Amino acid sequence: MNDHVNNVKYVYWILDSVPRWLPEGHERGAVSMEFRKEVAIDTIVHSLSKVINDDNAAAGNGNGGADDHGNASPVEMDHLLCLEDGSEILRARTTWNPKP
Repeated sequence: MNDHVNNVKYVYWILDSVPRWLPEGHERGAVSMEFRKEVAIDTIVHSLSKVINDDNAAAGNGNGGADDHGNASPVEMDHLLCLEDGSEILRARTTWNPKP
């Protein structure tokens, strides 16, 4: 109606850049978002994500967030959505809990 993207779209954009191994052994927990600017429909958006607390995933050892014994631990990620010119749209943090 107002030519702006709704809040749900931001979540989809964030999840687009989550590593594929993460949802296999983890489920989404908390999400916190800090909106910086509105986005109009048909705007090109870049979605960037970074694992911030999982040494195994960051090292790329292929364990998908598990330790040497196969035990999964919670994973936190930082996310950034920005425009082509680099201006920030949104910063977010997600927490992923091991699946039971």
